[in-house]
Amino acid sequence: MEKHKWRMVRRLLSWRRDEDALRECLHKVKALEERARSCYSEAIDMGSNEFVEMMVLDGCFIIGLLLLPWSEDAWVVWEGQKDEEELHNSSYTSVLVGHDLLKVENQMPFFVVEALFDLLVLQSDNGPSDSIYDLALTLLDRWNPSNDFNYVKKTPKVHHHLLHIFHDLLAQNENSTVQCNLIIDGFLKIKNKIEDLLLQVHNALPSFLRRSKASEGRKKKWTLGWIKCATELQESGVKFVEKRSCSFLNVTFEDGVLEFPVLCIFDETVIHFRNLIAFEQLYPNAGNHITFYAVLMDFLIDTRRDVNVLHREGVLQIGLSSEKDVAQFFNSLCKEVIYDSSQNKLFIDLNRYCNSKWHRWRTVLARDYFGSPWAAISVLAAFVLLLLTLLQTVYTMYSYYHS
Repeated sequence: MEKHKWRMVRRLLSWRRDEDALRECLHKVKALEERARSCYSEAIDMGSNEFVEMMVLDGCFIIGLLLLPWSEDAWVVWEGQKDEEELHNSSYTSVLVGHDLLKVENQMPFFVVEALFDLLVLQSDNGPSDSIYDLALTLLDRWNPSNDFNYVKKTPKVHHHLLHIFHDLLAQNENSTVQCNLIIDGFLKIKNKIEDLLLQVHNALPSFLRRSKASEGRKKKWTLGWIKCATELQESGVKFVEKRSCSFLNVTFEDGVLEFPVLCIFDETVIHFRNLIAFEQLYPNAGNHITFYAVLMDFLIDTRRDVNVLHREGVLQIGLSSEKDVAQFFNSLCKEVIYDSSQNKLFIDLNRYCNSKWHRWRTVLARDYFGSPWAAISVLAAFVLLLLTLLQTVYTMYSYYHS
């Protein structure tokens, strides 16, 4: 792997056609050394020259990977020359390296990569006209689990690393929903304060004026921070519907219909989800978009039967070996994850809907008595027979009283 990194450095330096290009890179990163070291949670036991060399080497390697979709020349560098030792199946290996770059523990400060990109690519005659931010989006969009997604170019903001950019790529079309949820959360907090005040007034009332414990229990049942699995929700009358959306995070519930954008689950999806959740847990300002989605799926999926329900309704596209693997993935995804779902509007609305007896009775009626044409005909025949019997009784009574 080190040979590939140095090969990429030499190719990028050749674009500059300047003998001092490498020296400029080392000086530039040297000036950023203190800032770069402060980005790591633990002290790095390396000398100054060794650390700067590592930053230049890894930074150039990342730039090379970002150029892969744009430059055939970069692919030549990656594939290597015939007289040099090559990695087995290097195209496949490049994909694995790309996934490896999105691991939390492998992130490097993105401002270092930007500085090297400015020196080696923007100041060269062979470089692309796109910014490093757009090149990163183009590469990372390949691993987006949404099958109906086109990223929108926005003014780039400050990002810590590639994983941060990938996170924003997935969450960028969730902004309206996020803002709505923030407003809802604000109302819920106000509502909770009012309820606490009313509770204090309630406790001060005489016992015969207080509300029964049964009604309090029903209300509490609606606001619990958990929901039923997909199979039980379906039995309670909830319908799962595929939804066209720019983001798989845009899940909505209204009038008994839980709408999901399609999620494509492959081996890399498993890796990326774990690292994105870890990023949100480490950086609270990043939001909790991925964490909420993972918690929701953890509740919805208990067994392979739940996966089958979502797959049958078109919500999940499965690229893993079995439905059981998907269930195990989501069940293990949120272990030791901190997320308070008790005040989430989606969870509250789902619980309120499922706790309605009318919705359960309607579902049982439709499933047991109108689930097939023969069952519907039997119910209709029984109804007609009952109606005829009633009419005969009425006619007999009418004849009796008028005879």
